[in-house]
Amino acid sequence: MNKWIADCKTMLEQMIYEENPPSFDELIVSLTELKNRINSLGWKFNFNF
Repeated sequence: MNKWIADCKTMLEQMIYEENPPSFDELIVSLTELKNRINSLGWKFNFNF
């Protein structure tokens, strides 16, 4: 996780030019919420070969 935090810091310094960029923790919360929303869709996949 420490490498992800360091990478996020580098991206915020060099690539993200927002006035108020999200923190690493805010990004993790947003991604977790997105993952939960996607997983709750109840998609069913049927593969017929």
